Amino acid sequence: MRIAVVTHNYPSPANPSAGAFTRAFVRVMRRSGHTVQVISPVSWVRNRLEGLRRAPALEERSAEPSTWYPSFFHLHRLIPWKRAARAQVIHSYRRAAAGCLATMDPLPDLVYTHFGLSATTLLPISRRLGIPLLMNIGESSPEYLDSYLPYAALERNPPPQSAFITVSRALQETLCQRIPSMTDRIWHLPNGADHKSFHPMPRTLARKKLGLPTEGRLACFTGSFTERKGPLRVLRALESLKGEVKGVFLGQGPMQPQGNLVLHRGAVHHDEMPLWLNACDLFVLPSLEEGMSNAIVEAMACGLPLAVSDRPFNREFLDPERAVLVNPESPLDIAEGMRRILQSPASQERYARQALEDSKALCLESRLEGMLDCYTRLQQRRRGAA
Repeated sequence: MRIAVVTHNYPSPANPSAGAFTRAFVRVMRRSGHTVQVISPVSWVRNRLEGLRRAPALEERSAEPSTWYPSFFHLHRLIPWKRAARAQVIHSYRRAAAGCLATMDPLPDLVYTHFGLSATTLLPISRRLGIPLLMNIGESSPEYLDSYLPYAALERNPPPQSAFITVSRALQETLCQRIPSMTDRIWHLPNGADHKSFHPMPRTLARKKLGLPTEGRLACFTGSFTERKGPLRVLRALESLKGEVKGVFLGQGPMQPQGNLVLHRGAVHHDEMPLWLNACDLFVLPSLEEGMSNAIVEAMACGLPLAVSDRPFNREFLDPERAVLVNPESPLDIAEGMRRILQSPASQERYARQALEDSKALCLESRLEGMLDCYTRLQQRRRGAA
C-alpha cells in the first residue's frame, strides 16, 4: 500500500528531536512492506524566531522514507486576533501539503495525518482527490482540537472517505459529542511501542555503555521540560528522598532540572532511548494532561516500574495493580510513589514484571494492523454507499 503521512511533528535536519514517535510508526509501516512518503510542513517563522536551520524541501535517504519539508507561515505570535491567526495557519499549511501531494505519481492509497492541524488541512484535499483519509488524534486536551477542527462543517457535511482514530477513549467520546454524524467513523486505537527497539536489557550493561555509575538507584523522566510534564516536580520529589534516588531527565524545554541529584539532563536521539530507559530502576512522569503517553508505553516495553499520574488518561490502561499512581501536583506524593516501588526487590520486580506483561498488547505492529483494519472498514463503507 502507498501511504502518505502528513504531520508538522516529524524529525528534520532543523529539528532532529521532533516527532520521534511518529517516525517510529513510519518505520513499522515500512518494515511491513508499505511504501511511505512523509509531508512535514515546517513553520518558516518558528525557524527564524528560534534560530533553527531551514529544512530541505525534499530529503531522500536510503534508510528513511522520502520526506518533504515545505515551508508554511505560522503567524500566531504576530497576529493578535486568534480566529484570523488560525485561518492564516490552516490556509498556509494546506497550500504546503497540497503542493507536495500533487507531485506524487501515483497518488497514495491512503493519507494518514497526525494531530488536529494536519487533519483539518487535509480534509478538503482528501475530498477533492478522492483519497481515503485517516486522522490520528492524540492531543493532550480537547481544547487543542477545538482550536482547529471544523466541527460544524463536519456535522453538516461528513466527508465519506474520512475517519478519525483516537489514542484514548476520552478523545473518542469528545469527538463523538462534537460530531454526532460521524460517530460510526470515530475509532479508538491506543498507542504502542516498537518492540524491536524497546525491550529489556541488563541494567549494568546499559549503564556501562552510557558511562553511568553502576551502583545507585536512578529514576527516568522523559518528556518536555514544561509545567505540563513536571520535571521540576520530579526534582523536588528526589530532593525529599534525600539522595536515595538520582534522576535522569531526557528532554528539553524551559524548566531545566539542576543540582547534584540530576545525573543527566537533555535531549537524546530516540534510537538511544531504550538504552537510557534500561539503565534506570523506575520511570516517573507526573503529567497534568496527556492523550496517551508514548513515553509510558515505551518504558513499559523495557520492563520499568511506573510512578505516573493518577489521572483518567492513565487509568484507561493502568490501575494500582499495574503501576503506582500518584498525585502529579504533589512532589511528596511522587516521592512516596517512588519509595513504594523501591521499598524492596520483590516490589520492584512485581511492578516491572507487570509493566512488561501489559506492554505486549501495546506494540506498533498491532497499531498498524488496527489502522489497516480501519482503512478496510472505510473502503467497505465507501463501496456500500456507492
